[in-house]
This record gives sequence, structure tokens and C-alpha cells, in this order.
Amino acid sequence: MTSTRSPQHARTALAALARRQGGVILRRQAQEAGLTREQVRTLVQRGRWQALHQGVYLTSGFDPGGPPPLLARLWAAHLRCGPTSVIGLGSAARVLRLAGLPPELPYVDLLIPRSRHPRPDLRLRLHVAALTPGEVVRLRGLPVTSPARTLADLLLRIPEDQALGLLDSALHQGVLTDLGEVDRAVRYRPGADRARRLLPLADGRAESALESAARLDCIRGGVPPDDLQYRLLDARGRQLARADLCWRRGLRHPLLGDADDTPGPPRGPRPPPGGCSRLRFSWADAQQPGRVAARVRAALEQLRVNPAGSR
Repeated sequence: MTSTRSPQHARTALAALARRQGGVILRRQAQEAGLTREQVRTLVQRGRWQALHQGVYLTSGFDPGGPPPLLARLWAAHLRCGPTSVIGLGSAARVLRLAGLPPELPYVDLLIPRSRHPRPDLRLRLHVAALTPGEVVRLRGLPVTSPARTLADLLLRIPEDQALGLLDSALHQGVLTDLGEVDRAVRYRPGADRARRLLPLADGRAESALESAARLDCIRGGVPPDDLQYRLLDARGRQLARADLCWRRGLRHPLLGDADDTPGPPRGPRPPPGGCSRLRFSWADAQQPGRVAARVRAALEQLRVNPAGSR
């Protein structure tokens, strides 16, 4: 039923509501604030509002020629599916600012209780799940699965290199400090053994998803790095170089490894400082299983104090 509030009062009430909902409102909310269906339709036709779903509108902060902001998309999906829906999986990871997933997908992941049956929509990917109160957090009012629940759900579904990147990112950014929470959230679920094997490998010193993927390939290939974010110093303690990965045990001098995902053609090898060798790893390396480890293994063989086959 439409309210009898004045147009100015309706605009003020709607603006305040939209600010609490990522700029998004429902048509029902607009009508309750005092707008008619015809007024809502006119706002959309004139480009002042953008329809995100049937009866769900973005009221501000959008580029008419571009995609809506992430927060608005998530709020629109949540409002579309009702108050019991919760943003989860990859969509939750993005709003939690976890690195390690591929570019944004064209749908929003939501967890819903079994009793809910929203109308199908290709822009939404729905997952039936029972969540405890501790597995839901509020980010700017938006219900999102907790970091531990988000990681647990994703570890069971995505490749191990992406999963390790997410774990590293959560630790690096302080989103999560105790991986025991993830262990408890994933335990006893199908595929839990594979997911739990990754937890001891996570390292908050990692600074990028590429670095995590390269490190995992080295671990799998039997050449794990000795250090992360290694600083090579001279005799006076001055920094000569810094590297994402470093191997130094049993070598004539350190082997440094850089995870470099700079767009464009690969850069040429940087001149290593005195008494040091250096490798550069790109996504082209990390996406071929065993390639990073093979390059490291070959370089280590050249640098060993007693290389294989020597007398």
C-alpha cells in the first residue's frame, strides 16, 4: 500500500534506506516510502535508477554504460532472495577482499535455507545450506559468510593453487588469524581430507596469488623454498635485494625467485646482485603443473656445493 508521505519526505526516506543497502532498494520499499509504481518506472526510464533484478533498483553511484558496483550487486541479490539469504563462496571472498580467485564471475553466490525457493535467475547461483549464527557476519549491513566458513566452502570446490592463495591472503591481510577455525568448519564434510592437507602449507608472508601458486608447485615438486620475502644484505646490513622466494641451504649462493604478474611482455632478467642467482615466475609458468619446480630444480643443481654426479 502506497504511503501518503510528501514527495520530499519520500525521497529523504529512500535516500537514507539506500545508503544502508549499498544504494539499492526494492520497489516495495519505494512504494512504502510514498512513490507510486509509475514514479518508479519513470525514474528507471530517465536513467536515474538502474534495474538490477525485477523489482530491485540501484538508485545512485552507477555508470549507465558500465556494470554496477560489486556491493550493489551483492545487496541486490540479497534483497532479491529475501532476508534469510547470505552472500557466500566466491562472492563472499571478494567482499572480504581475499585474493586468489579468477576475475569476477557474472553471478552472485548466495546460501539459502532449504525452505526458500527464489525464482530462478541466471545472475544468481543458489546453494542450500544450514548456517549457524557464528558463520554469518555483517559487512556494512550485508549478511556474508564468516571468513572461516567462506574459506571452508571454497576449499572444497576450487583447485588447490587457488585455495592456497585464498588461505595465504586471509592470513596476510589479517582477515583470519587462526586456521583452526577453517579446519573445524570443513571437518567431516565430503572432500575434507584434501582441503585440510592445505592448511599447514598456508603462509601469511605470501603477497600475491601468483606467489602462492608458484610456491605450491615447488612444494609438490620437492623443492620448497627456504624463505619467503627474503632480504639479501651486505656485510654492513644494507639491503641488496628482496625476493618473494629464496633457496639457500647447501648452495654456493642464494637462489632468489620473484612472482611477477606484471601485464604485458615478460621483462628481461634483472641483474642479480653479487653472489646471487635469480628466477622470475609468471602465470604462464604457474599454470603449467611442474614447470616452476622444474626451473627451480635445474637452477639448484647448478648452485649446489656438491652437485649430483660430482666427485
